[in-house]
Amino acid sequence: MEIKVNKFDTYIQSHSDKYSIRGILVRKARYDYEIWFPYSIETLKALKINLLLGVRNLSALRRDPVPGVDDDRYSILRVLNIDVHHSEIAQVTDTKGELSIEGLIDKDSTQWNRSFCDPEVNKLRIIVKAENTGKEVYFPGSFEGENLNPRIVDSKSDPSQGGVVYVWKSEIVNKFLNCNISMSTDRNIVELGNHRDYSNPPVPVNMNVNEMISKHFAVFGFTGSGKSNLLSTLFSKIMNKDEEARHIVIYDVNNEYFGLLFDLLLTCDLQILLLEDSSYLGNNVKEYLSGKSWYINKAAVDMYKKFTYSAAIKDCFKNDQYRDMMVKLIGYLLAKGGVKVFTPDISGNSIGSLLVKIKKEYIDKNKFMTKGKSVKNDVAEMLFARMQSLFDANVVANVTHLKKYTDLLEDVVNFYKNNDVGNLKHKEDPVVEYMISVQDKDDLYKEYQPWLGKLINYINSLTSETEGESDCVYKINIGGFIDAVHKRNSKSVIIVLGETNMLRNYSLPFGELTMFTRKQFGEVDHPPVLFMFDEADVFISSKNVGEEEDDTAIKNSKRIAKSIARSGRKYGVGLGLATQRVKNLDTDIMTQPNTYFVGKLIREGDRQTVAEGFGIDTYCLDPDGIGLGEWIVVSHGALGQKSVPMPIRFENADERLIKFITDEKMATGEEVGIVMKEVGIYSDMEEKSSAFIADITDNDYIPSII
Repeated sequence: MEIKVNKFDTYIQSHSDKYSIRGILVRKARYDYEIWFPYSIETLKALKINLLLGVRNLSALRRDPVPGVDDDRYSILRVLNIDVHHSEIAQVTDTKGELSIEGLIDKDSTQWNRSFCDPEVNKLRIIVKAENTGKEVYFPGSFEGENLNPRIVDSKSDPSQGGVVYVWKSEIVNKFLNCNISMSTDRNIVELGNHRDYSNPPVPVNMNVNEMISKHFAVFGFTGSGKSNLLSTLFSKIMNKDEEARHIVIYDVNNEYFGLLFDLLLTCDLQILLLEDSSYLGNNVKEYLSGKSWYINKAAVDMYKKFTYSAAIKDCFKNDQYRDMMVKLIGYLLAKGGVKVFTPDISGNSIGSLLVKIKKEYIDKNKFMTKGKSVKNDVAEMLFARMQSLFDANVVANVTHLKKYTDLLEDVVNFYKNNDVGNLKHKEDPVVEYMISVQDKDDLYKEYQPWLGKLINYINSLTSETEGESDCVYKINIGGFIDAVHKRNSKSVIIVLGETNMLRNYSLPFGELTMFTRKQFGEVDHPPVLFMFDEADVFISSKNVGEEEDDTAIKNSKRIAKSIARSGRKYGVGLGLATQRVKNLDTDIMTQPNTYFVGKLIREGDRQTVAEGFGIDTYCLDPDGIGLGEWIVVSHGALGQKSVPMPIRFENADERLIKFITDEKMATGEEVGIVMKEVGIYSDMEEKSSAFIADITDNDYIPSII
């Protein structure tokens, strides 16, 4: 019988074929372990905080183990601290004795330069403090049918004191970090970035985005640490992951998020919501949003100037071609109705009020009274219900909506006349499809023909009431907002802009009504929605500002943030926080996020606050070990390992955005041109002002473009 041997050496780091990196576990307490490594320059460079180590545990100890036959188990330890101990120096330090520094330099300088292949220096050792992760690497024996690959499982016993300690290679680290979280088996998994300390080969770190969103997350980093860049990368990964519906609402204090996410414009519903003030982005924008479509070019230029961009993107826009491309993109956003003004109450000429009028003035007053009246009146009610589903009830009605209704009803009348489905223009529309399905053997449906004809005439008579309303895609009220964050067939990013107190105050009804709506529906599988508070200290400050208006507004935003933090996860409503002023945050809210992204924090007090908020040690957040684009990520459930800090190097969002704007198809306008043509928007807009707004073809408050 052939004996299969586990190739243990292939999973541990080595200096060369003959010299593996190894130490000895000399002391263990309940949680902390002390490991000694022989000193060498190479070993000192190889050992880093958060590195994973392996030591055989007690359940695998045998007097005469048989390689390839007996199972083997190695506890996984994580490095907490690294120190170098020189016994002679330590002895002098302890006794306060005298020692010649020059003599020490002359005598011991070569010792500090020892290579791993040189004779060991007994005076020197590397002392590592580590913690037990509670996991082990299980190496199965050669039992028939057994999977011989090492697996990560819950630890069966404690590490063995006196055991040899090894440094795991990337393959084991990958298995550990992404244990039970696989992109191939779960559509909600995205690759965040690569573990900072493993590069050959890289070790990707995966995250469950729905866990991150619905159970809240926070981003903490000092000025210049790259918070906005990180969020741009995160949101791009989340929204481009798959076709699953999810929604992100960003309260943008600094007008920067369009400049961070403009590449999402062609892949999901990227929207800008202005709070009441349509001139917030400039007077030309206000004119355009009032229905003066010929202002589109000036409005796009104004918006381009109002948005904030990173230094790298600004450099890119020094090229006229790329700057003009961005202005075209903003023009496209305007033309498709992607910029809206939130108003607490829209005029009586909304779709909802129009349908109420049709119901009261025609359907209720023209009941069927002949044979089969009960069935036919039920059909009329069902027809009305389907008419309600065509458009969002909260937008202002215009002739486009009325024409949509009459076109569909005329299709039904034509079918009743000719009984021919083939010539119908809208046979797959729910209204037409339903009315075709109600035919019966007694030809009762023929009475619908004159009834529908009169309904068409009545709807046409309403045209004069809506002719002046050309800005239906530019206004939205609270009902439209709630509809938007509950869409099951789309992904949206809604950037909310406005004066600071406006953002604070409106965050309350937006969040409360979203929560209330989901509570009303009970345990329904709602699409996840994230409310992102950038510059979170502005919204959930622990201190009073002093001005009554400001303090009242802060109370409102703190109230909804606290409500989402405590109860939102039950309903798929998540809270996102990002700030550089950690100590200014309300601590009750700060401790709620399930996931932390921690960048460079210069102030020790900030590091202490973050560490206490999540329950980790401050040494994990040492600013000297965190470079630009690197973040310590720790989560109670969104990562493969719970509560294990992971140093991750993220992609640079600037590179993604520059690649997008300089792409040949984008630079020539080809890509935008294709999409603009699809929604009925043309290059000669100024001459064809009627083409500025495409027909709305579904009930989304935001017209779908992809």
